[in-house]
Amino acid sequence: MNKKGEDEQVYEAGRKPLFYVIIMIIITGIILVFAFYLYNYTTKITQVPPLLEAKLIAGRFYNNPDCFAYLDKDSNLIKPNSIDLSKFNEEQLLQCYQTETLDNRGRKQYNFGLTLKSNNLFLRTNNYYKKIDFSWEQPILVWKEDHFELDILNIAVQKEV
Repeated sequence: MNKKGEDEQVYEAGRKPLFYVIIMIIITGIILVFAFYLYNYTTKITQVPPLLEAKLIAGRFYNNPDCFAYLDKDSNLIKPNSIDLSKFNEEQLLQCYQTETLDNRGRKQYNFGLTLKSNNLFLRTNNYYKKIDFSWEQPILVWKEDHFELDILNIAVQKEV
C-alpha cells in the first residue's frame, strides 16, 4: 500500500515540470503574437502618406528663401507661397534640393519636376526622369523685377524609377 502511494507521488512530480514547460511555451507564443500585432499596428498608424510627405518637402521650393521664395530686402521678410523669378534656375535648385543616388537612379528620395505655367519654365531635380507618380498645382506669386504676378506651379513627383 505504501509502494502505490509513492508511485503516484513520483508520477505527479514528473508531470509538474512537463506542465510548466508547456505553459511557458504557450505564454511565450502569446507574447510574441501580441508583440507582432502591436508592431504592425504602430507601423500602420504612424505611416505618412506619400502625397503628404511630397507636399511637405516641396513646400521648401516656394517658402524658403534659400530655394526660390521671395525675400524682401528692406524688411527681411519672406513672402510665403512666392517665387523670385531671378532665383528660378538649375543652380539654385541644386543648392536647395539635391537627392542622393542609389545605383544612379534616385531611389532614396523624392524627385521633382517644377513647371511655372504662365512663364513656361521647367526645372527638375538631379534624378528626375519624367516618371510621374503624382502631381498637383500650387498657386504661386511670382516676383518679376518690381511686382508680383499670379502663376501656377505644377509640381510633378517621382517616388522611384
